[in-house]
Amino acid sequence: MNNIPTKDNKTIYLTFDDGPNEHTAEIVSILEKNKINASFFWIGDKVTDKMGEFGHQMIEKGNVIGSHTMHHDALGKESGAKQKNDLKQAASLIGDKVGHKVTYMRPPYGSVNAETRKITKELGQYIMFWEVDSLDWSLAHKPEQILTNIKNGKVKPGSIILMHERKQTVEMLPKVIEYLRSQGYNFAALPASPVPEEAKTK
Repeated sequence: MNNIPTKDNKTIYLTFDDGPNEHTAEIVSILEKNKINASFFWIGDKVTDKMGEFGHQMIEKGNVIGSHTMHHDALGKESGAKQKNDLKQAASLIGDKVGHKVTYMRPPYGSVNAETRKITKELGQYIMFWEVDSLDWSLAHKPEQILTNIKNGKVKPGSIILMHERKQTVEMLPKVIEYLRSQGYNFAALPASPVPEEAKTK
């Protein structure tokens, strides 16, 4: 997997999947307290008008919101026609709600196939994978492991770190930020203009 190009050699990217939900505002508050921007991949059918307005504010403050499909289905198991309909609908719905064009797409479970790559290119969407997986979604009863997984994840300049909008993630996020800062890293949202094909992950 390739890294996102960075202006310096110590920038990394925090990303949060599966929102929006009751934890979105908590995560954003922690980021703001630490003067950090991040990227969020939202599920289309979860984006209410109210969350869309909040998402608009998030983007205006420097965060990025992408698509995580309409219903969190594994794209790689679906027909090309179904994928195209899902990805087109999700980007349109989320974009309308947040008032900004959606260009990034993170595939649920990392599931893609040749059709996915063809369709996203046709729709002007950019598939965004990750390099360091916190596995936070599975650690509701063991939140401390989130930080351990990130420490063991071989974070390097340009790394994209995968997290989710979960209670345990909210609990550990300040410690994750503190640790990564202690390693000399800076934080950024993904580039507002998607990176070239050859610079994407995977």
